[in-house]
Amino acid sequence: MSSSSTTLIPMIPDIKAYRERLFNLAEHPMEMSITNFEAIWPYIDNIWCRREVRTYPDHTHSYYRCRRGRKEWTPVLKDKSTNRQRSIRQGKQCAVTFKATRYNEASVIILERIGGWTEHNHTLEEADALKRNSMLRGIAASEMSKNYSAATIAKALHGGRVGTNIEDAGGAFLTRMDVHNAGQAWKTANPDDRVTESRLPPYVQLSEAVEWLNGKGYQCSQLKVSRKNARDSEGVVFGWPERITKL
Repeated sequence: MSSSSTTLIPMIPDIKAYRERLFNLAEHPMEMSITNFEAIWPYIDNIWCRREVRTYPDHTHSYYRCRRGRKEWTPVLKDKSTNRQRSIRQGKQCAVTFKATRYNEASVIILERIGGWTEHNHTLEEADALKRNSMLRGIAASEMSKNYSAATIAKALHGGRVGTNIEDAGGAFLTRMDVHNAGQAWKTANPDDRVTESRLPPYVQLSEAVEWLNGKGYQCSQLKVSRKNARDSEGVVFGWPERITKL
């Protein structure tokens, strides 16, 4: 694995400026190509969430709100599932919303602030500290699927130094645990057949193993070992026919 985040993060030119523009939405309205919007969205979906879509004959309105637009979290003193004391993050409610308009057959999207609010009550950095965007989570999951460790991936993404482009992409607060969680989510969505099959009865696993080995040209013999005061064990011995002949 490369030690530079440059080789892992598919950076869009001026992604930092784009993220700031789509965070502040200071332009009224903002117009950009649908292609650019869809390419940039995975870098800012930790800031906004879509709450409603309205479809009309010639256009579609999508309504988004800041992820901090939910009501403030209420502290919970005890987790009933574990019976342990725990604290709940206190959030600052942010009421910034915007509307995205797509006209049929058009190649642009129009973004407009709505609701009368002009500024977030938090910074872009605070939003990045609260949640990681899907681009970073996707990269982490992809690397975890290659059996790299979470620590190795986190170090490579950060490039081992401050000021790398992972910060421009919103990943200044990405941790080893974030990488681990992304990998676990990927494994849940993409279960390993070898692990799944291990839940079958042993005799079925053994039979399928022999069938697979025979199909690959191996010579196989099944074994059964009886042990005093213990359950019998079964297994399979296999090898290439020419090697067995030499033995």
